[in-house]
Amino acid sequence: MTRSTEVKDELRRRIGDALCRLRGQGTVSDKVVHDARKDLKRARATLRLLRPAVGEDIYARENAALRDAARPLSGVRDAKVVMDALDDLLKRDKNAAQRALLLKLRAPLEKARLAARKEMQRTDTLDKSAKALEDAWMRVQRWRISGKGASDLREGLKRIYVRGRKALANAETERSPECLHELRKQVKYLGQALEVVDPAEGGRFSKLIERSASVADALGDDHDLVVLQEQIKTVHGSPNAHAALTAQIAKRRKKLQLKALKKGRMLYKAKAGRLVKRVRNVP
Repeated sequence: MTRSTEVKDELRRRIGDALCRLRGQGTVSDKVVHDARKDLKRARATLRLLRPAVGEDIYARENAALRDAARPLSGVRDAKVVMDALDDLLKRDKNAAQRALLLKLRAPLEKARLAARKEMQRTDTLDKSAKALEDAWMRVQRWRISGKGASDLREGLKRIYVRGRKALANAETERSPECLHELRKQVKYLGQALEVVDPAEGGRFSKLIERSASVADALGDDHDLVVLQEQIKTVHGSPNAHAALTAQIAKRRKKLQLKALKKGRMLYKAKAGRLVKRVRNVP
């Protein structure tokens, strides 16, 4: 099994990658923002694996630092994914009145996206985020943890898995945007943690990793439609077009949720103890 020291190195690598992106020269593109956020999400998943090894105080401090460093990137990224959701609906929708509503919304959404990026670059928020990541990277470097720590890593993974099962149960009971979004976060943490524990391509957890990505993607598309639907309400159009578009979004969301929950049940089929036993045998 991957050792705690290797997980610590992976955490520093992810923080370092995000830091390099934020301190790159030139305009911060959508891809740079997207990749930096991915690095920080993976860093937080990796940190969760180390939670039992480093203790609650250190975990809470570093988790907050990584979360706060990523926050300035969210506005730009959120605006981009809503635009992508709108464009996807435009490809699917052939109704002229409904397309007119979507096209009316596209220009202000694009304007908001560009304004969010401009504001991010105009202020010193990226520099503050980069400095926070540099400080976190240095603190992690000074950690003294066990060279093996397999039991701590298993405990960390078990905690991630249990939280995901609870999130799935909540989403099954109440399919609210909040519950579904929480499930998505927990599923991504699990998949990213499994990648750290078992990094080999085609490894023992490859199916679980693929399944977690599939669930997260479906729930991500569902969340983007929720945000887009709220934006559509602000656009003037015929009541019939609004009603038809709302119905289309609801139908699409239902399909995405059914897919996500079905695969989520498969992902969390085993009890946490069984998953941990499988981890023990990972080289």
